[in-house]
Amino acid sequence: MPRCVQILTRFDLGGAHRIALQIAAFAGAHGWESHICAGPGGLPSEFAGSLIDAARGVHGRLMSVRQVARLRREVSPVDDMLALCELTHLLRKLRPDVVHTHTSKAGIIGRLAAHLARVPLVVHTVHGWSFNSSQPRVLRRFYLELERFTARRTNRMLTVCETDMHTGLSLGIGLKDRYQTIRWGVALSESASRAIEPCGSNNVDGSDTVHASRVSTDTVRLLFGGVFSPPTAVEKRAARERLGQDPDSELAGWIGPFKLQKSPADFVRIAARIAQTRPRTRFLMAGDGMLRAETEALAKSMGVADKIRFTGWCHDVPTFMKAIDVLLLTSRWEGLPLTLMEAAASGVPFVAADVGGVRELVRDGLCGAVLPPTNTEGFVKETVRLLERRADDLDETARAARLAAERACDVVRPLEAVLSLYRASL
Repeated sequence: MPRCVQILTRFDLGGAHRIALQIAAFAGAHGWESHICAGPGGLPSEFAGSLIDAARGVHGRLMSVRQVARLRREVSPVDDMLALCELTHLLRKLRPDVVHTHTSKAGIIGRLAAHLARVPLVVHTVHGWSFNSSQPRVLRRFYLELERFTARRTNRMLTVCETDMHTGLSLGIGLKDRYQTIRWGVALSESASRAIEPCGSNNVDGSDTVHASRVSTDTVRLLFGGVFSPPTAVEKRAARERLGQDPDSELAGWIGPFKLQKSPADFVRIAARIAQTRPRTRFLMAGDGMLRAETEALAKSMGVADKIRFTGWCHDVPTFMKAIDVLLLTSRWEGLPLTLMEAAASGVPFVAADVGGVRELVRDGLCGAVLPPTNTEGFVKETVRLLERRADDLDETARAARLAAERACDVVRPLEAVLSLYRASL
């Protein structure tokens, strides 16, 4: 049985982590022995155990989830060297046919470990580059040189959007013939969801054995995103009620971890401006993280604390998407945000910052407006425009968004492409 290893810096609730787990699940369902390696931390404690349990029970195939104790997001020469040694030892023990790294830190250390362990195929997915314009020049240069160094020890560089591929090549990261763009997607039907969801009850031997039957449906939905479709009027009302919102109000949403990259404060500023002229509009912010308290304080200081509901980590993204009328993405940098594809598949238009591969989605017909990051005036104007269209042509917008999603956002196609890449190495 061929063997593959996915390596993450840590388990989070972001798109990169969901993609890595989907690949592990899909490979396990198609005759591969799958392993996942990740550092500690990341997920809130109430979700961490159940999500890892979900990842282990994949269609009756063997899977192990290994913690790399010294692998951490923060830069630490001592911990980073120890993580490299730990991961190299683990890979020599597992002897995988493929190592596939995700996220920046795991991408650097994981590829070096795979090189030292003489793994036949080393693959890295770029979910947005480790360097960005917000970093000090010296730090940005340091990360750029690391990316160039590890790219020379990588067999295949996968990007989730063409923009990231062009950026890498323009900066001398890797060779053109090693790049491949595989755009990710979301589940548009129950059959697609079943193709990636874990099931079965066989487990790895040893002290970390768990039973997939312990994993709830809600946990599986959280881990793999669920199935996205435009809501009926009844479903929309039910989703609003579940989230404690007025079924007849205008509702703008934001979803993601509360961190600098996602710029949650920008959403609050936009909400405050909209509330001045549209007092019936309400706002949902789903997520958590280090900037949540600061963001809530900003909402209070701007007088919109009563209009913004902070939901915490979102257990059910399809229900969130069914509830809202428009989605805002205020990020400062991205790869290809899954949230926009989830919105389109749910018939929800979006207003998004022009970062990463966002413009590629609009080019392909997904319904939304793309603006420079931090352009508060532009975000306010476009959000209001979409809210005003809500009563007139909501069904037409939903149909157009869904049609574009069906063309561009399939989840099974990219999984098949990754597995084909793996098989070519055997």
